[in-house]
Amino acid sequence: MDPPTPAPAEALLRVSLCGVCGTDRHLLDGSHPHARFPIVPGHEFVGEVVDTGADVLELRVGDRVVVDPAIRCDRCDKCRTGRPNLCARKGGYGFGYNGGLAELTGVLERYCHRLPTDMPDELAVLAEPLACAVHAVEIAEPQISEDVLVLGAGPVGLLVAAVMRHVGATDISLVDINPERAAVAASVSSLPVATSLDELGADRSWDLVFEATGSPRAVEQGFARVGKGGRMIVMGVPPERATASFGLADLVVGERAVLGSFSITHTMSRAVELLAGPLNHVGPLVTDTVPLEGFGAAIAALGTADKLKTLVGVNDG
Repeated sequence: MDPPTPAPAEALLRVSLCGVCGTDRHLLDGSHPHARFPIVPGHEFVGEVVDTGADVLELRVGDRVVVDPAIRCDRCDKCRTGRPNLCARKGGYGFGYNGGLAELTGVLERYCHRLPTDMPDELAVLAEPLACAVHAVEIAEPQISEDVLVLGAGPVGLLVAAVMRHVGATDISLVDINPERAAVAASVSSLPVATSLDELGADRSWDLVFEATGSPRAVEQGFARVGKGGRMIVMGVPPERATASFGLADLVVGERAVLGSFSITHTMSRAVELLAGPLNHVGPLVTDTVPLEGFGAAIAALGTADKLKTLVGVNDG
């Protein structure tokens, strides 16, 4: 590719790190419903401003930024009512517009979030998945003294647990059915991770359940453990047209709620603030870094038991 030239409202970024996500695999296997090809993948990225367009107002060459990848129209009813993640015209860096898996990429200034000078790139690159976790917790509206179950101890599940602990939850249970993944997750999060729900108690229920795997079976198992008056937040991206079943009487008589959580809203700035302060300890979620040429291998290794978040060092060398 020829080096891009920034549009008037864009900053040109020299990308340092880009996270690898299951969304990238959907993009490459053809199952991403909103992909626009040809495309440069990568929606979790951090970089340095090396040039700016004529209309850029605040960013300067040398600024380090993390990118909110969720481009929205800001004109539809959903955008105007504070739900831009549901925008019918929603695009995104990495699947609708060129993303972070290139040495240089142009990003509209409004989607760039300046980083504190002392925040390492390896931590800042977690801002996008953390923003997803923050959005899910906001949907859940946790109450004081509620106990919490998180199904799936991957990066997003662990970030949800970290956010819940930050907002005051003291009773947090995590489950990952892969024993190796559970062990790795426990070691980097300092939280116990069970390998089955029964390990936590055959009859136990929780006030608040987060499903972070995308598995229909996990949704069903999670709903079965929602206590009366409780909520389940489904945030794992399921296979297209996947379905899950649970009893309507359990839903109605127990006043249980099932809520979906998709992408991010206006939570990127809050994610950066959390990484700069109370959640600056989540860096160990990054277990691997590969060069740009290793992206294909990183995609193939997604979900491997001994890996959590893999980063691509885009400009390494």
